Amino acid sequence: MSGKSPKAGKSPSALNRAIDFYRLLNEVPLGVLILDRQRRVLFCNHTLEAIVGITAAAAQGLACRHVMRSRACLTECPAASGNLSENVCFETDLINRDRKRIPVRGTLAPIFDADGDPDPIGFVETVEDLRPLKE
Repeated sequence: MSGKSPKAGKSPSALNRAIDFYRLLNEVPLGVLILDRQRRVLFCNHTLEAIVGITAAAAQGLACRHVMRSRACLTECPAASGNLSENVCFETDLINRDRKRIPVRGTLAPIFDADGDPDPIGFVETVEDLRPLKE
């Protein structure tokens, strides 16, 4: 590959096939959370389920802060301002379902529609469990 993005209508043959993004996101070794504009959970992957101790089915539709239960949710949620226009990385901790404090690194990125609207239609958050690095 040349490193350039394929032009519209001309994509490599492997990308002409439908991609199962849910399956793909479940293979990512970081917790992945997809949120709507109001920061309600649309999807979370298996890694996030393991970190927070709540199933994707139980998390769906809940406010992010009720799933993540992190210090950042209470004090400095980057998405709460409503004008997040680029990725934000932060370290915080969360309380999992077993009431254990877990240090994590979060990255929050806005999701924009294809029409170029400057307001995000949602957010994607990745969560890295820092316990192995802290031990």
